[in-house]
Amino acid sequence: PQTYDTEFYHATDPEWSPDGSKIAYTWGRGGTGTAVWVMDADGTNKTRVTSEFGYSSQPSWSHDGTQIAYSTYTDVEFGNEIWIIDADGTNPQRITHHPDEVINDRLYHFHDSEPSWR
Repeated sequence: PQTYDTEFYHATDPEWSPDGSKIAYTWGRGGTGTAVWVMDADGTNKTRVTSEFGYSSQPSWSHDGTQIAYSTYTDVEFGNEIWIIDADGTNPQRITHHPDEVINDRLYHFHDSEPSWR
């Protein structure tokens, strides 16, 4: 019988830097969360950019390539929020904050996702 490893790794949401020298992407292992990473365009020098616990994804470069916007979901917040961070992983700043709300006796979680620097 053949056995399979139940843990899987995935890389998604690739986003080229404005000058084409780097790629920001989401990387994670099934069930343990995801993070935003940056690598050189040739696939070398992979560096984790985000460090908060949860599921960070959907990186989007600023026009000058110095910052990355991304969405993060945590088990504490129960909703996606938008953050920006310097491309080297320093200076994270939360941009949105949507607390849960009870409306007509139902709890609602609000989500912000798919950031863009248009």
